[in-house]
Amino acid sequence: MARVRGQAGATLRERYLRGAFEFDVGAALPSRYALILDNAYDHSGRLGLLGSSLALEGRVHVAGLVGVEGRPWFAGPLTSGSCPALGVAGECVGAPTPGMAFAGAGFVGLAQLLPSPDRPCLGGDCPVWGDGVDLSLPGLGVGRFALAGWSPSLSLATDASRVRLWPQDGVQHLELCGGWGCSVFRVAGDRLQREVGGGWVDEAALPVEGGVVRLRVQVDGPVERLEGGPFGRAVAEGVGVELVATGDVRVVSSLVYERSPCAFVGGRSGERLLPSRCDDLAATNRLAVLSLGGDIVLGQGNADASLNLDEDNPRLQGQFLAPRGSVGAERPESSPARGVAFVLGSLAMGRWAPWDPWRLSLTYDPRLQQGGFLGGEGVLASGVLGVYLRLEGEQRAR
Repeated sequence: MARVRGQAGATLRERYLRGAFEFDVGAALPSRYALILDNAYDHSGRLGLLGSSLALEGRVHVAGLVGVEGRPWFAGPLTSGSCPALGVAGECVGAPTPGMAFAGAGFVGLAQLLPSPDRPCLGGDCPVWGDGVDLSLPGLGVGRFALAGWSPSLSLATDASRVRLWPQDGVQHLELCGGWGCSVFRVAGDRLQREVGGGWVDEAALPVEGGVVRLRVQVDGPVERLEGGPFGRAVAEGVGVELVATGDVRVVSSLVYERSPCAFVGGRSGERLLPSRCDDLAATNRLAVLSLGGDIVLGQGNADASLNLDEDNPRLQGQFLAPRGSVGAERPESSPARGVAFVLGSLAMGRWAPWDPWRLSLTYDPRLQQGGFLGGEGVLASGVLGVYLRLEGEQRAR
C-alpha cells in the first residue's frame, strides 16, 4: 500500500494506493545510463536546469543536485546522490541533502516535495515522470571512471586535426590527420590496413569480441575535428570504433550507424511525447568516444567554418564520455536557436554543459545493457542503484 500526500496552504489531501517498491540491484557502469552526470553546475557556477526541451529515454543519474524547469520528459528512472559538492574523483563531499531544485522555487527538501518524493512536481515545473525517482543514492560518480586493460590498435602521439569515419561498400574506413599530413586506413576482416601508393598494407591485427571487430584509436591530445562520411554515416556493420583522446574532441558532423538498432528515434513534438522504437538489437556497429581529460563539444561559433557543425538537426549515435569534463555545445551563447540534436546511445560527464542552440533528445541504445561499447569500462559502484515506488496498474513511459 502506498500513501500519496498533497498539501497547499491549509488544504491537505491523502490517498492510499495499491503498489510496491521496486529495487534496482547490480553493478553501476556508465553504459547502464542514458545520462550519468556528476555535477549539474556548469563551468560558470550556474545550476543547469533540465528544461522542457529535454526528452530523456533511459536511466538518468546526477550525483549532485538535480534542477528542473518546466516539463522535461524522463522516460526512465531518475536517481540522485543530492550531494552538496563532489570531489575530484566524483565522491560526495559533505552530507547529502535529498531534494530537488525548481526554477520557480529554488531547492525543496525531500519531505516537502509535492505531490510526493516519487513524483515531484511544483507549480509550472512539473516533469513528466516514467519509471520512478530516487533522490537518496549517494556514492555514485562518473569522475572516478578509469579504463582497465584497454590498448589501442592505432596511436597518434600528437594532436589530431581530423578524425573521419565512414563505411564504403560495407568496409570501415578511417582518415587520421596530424601535423605530418593525413593517412587513410580500412578494416579488412580482422586486419587494420593503411593505404600506400594506391594499395593497402597490413598495419595490425584487430581484436574480435562478440562477433564485432574492434578498431581502437588513441590520440595523445585533442581532436580538432571528428566527422562522419556522406550523410553523417560513420560506422560500418560488424565494426566497433573506440576513440580515446586525452584532450577535447570537437564533433563537426552527424555520426550515425550504417545499421541503426532503432527504426524510429522519438522525442518531443510540441507537447506530445513520442517514444522511440528500437527492435533491431542484432545490429552490430558500435561507436564510443572518450575524452579522458577534456570536453566533447558540438562545434559552433568558430571563424573557421570547418570547425562548426552546421546541421540544424544533427544525429549522434554512440557512447560519449567526458568523465572530467562535459558533453554539449561549444560556445552555447554564440548562435540563434536551431533544431534538435538527436542522440542515440549514452552520455557520461563530470559537469553539465548547455546544448544551446540545439534541443537535446536522448534515446538510450538498449544494446548497451549487455556492456559498454568502450572496452575496459570500469564499475563505478555496486549494490542497490535505486528504489522506486511502482503503483499497481502504472504504465511505464517507453
